[in-house]
Amino acid sequence: MKYSFIFILYLLLSCKQEKAISQQFTSVLPKNIDTIRFKKYQREFNANLRLVDISTGVDSFEIRFKYNYSLFVEKDLFVITYTKGSWKGFHYAYQNKKNSDSLIFVQREFTPSISWEILIGSIYKHPILNISSQVDLVNYKNRVADGQYFTLEYATKNKFKTISYENPEYYPEFKESKIVLDFIKMFYRNMHPDEICWPRVCK
Repeated sequence: MKYSFIFILYLLLSCKQEKAISQQFTSVLPKNIDTIRFKKYQREFNANLRLVDISTGVDSFEIRFKYNYSLFVEKDLFVITYTKGSWKGFHYAYQNKKNSDSLIFVQREFTPSISWEILIGSIYKHPILNISSQVDLVNYKNRVADGQYFTLEYATKNKFKTISYENPEYYPEFKESKIVLDFIKMFYRNMHPDEICWPRVCK
């Protein structure tokens, strides 16, 4: 009887601890978004590129971002992750298969033209991690049909967040647009030009 009581007490404490841990995790998605469709898209996108799901958190830190022309067939995704005690970068170049929703892709590891420590320090300090999605900005109205789309998501042990912006250069009235453009410039400025063009050849 004594051991049964101890076992039950242990289970109760374990459940309470697991609940407390789960309550600490925060997921930040755009407010004006269809959550079900978004999560379905994320699952399919990750599966197509054989990426792990980071929406429930990661051991350390991971950031992913895309900045692509909407009408271009080829797209790019950059992933920066902390793996086995060191930073690693991966570049995915992908496109839709013809008559299919699946993606074909190539992927390779990259390093920035500066040290990882300096680049990661710049990302940590950048306000890009703290701004809201474009659709959640007060008085925002979409006035451009096509163009460039920026999406960023990052995860830590306790948080997952994603934001997206369409044609930020056309919305200078929002300080967040400048933050997005500044982040893009900062990142590409610290990449070798061949990496930005890959797998195409720079002109």
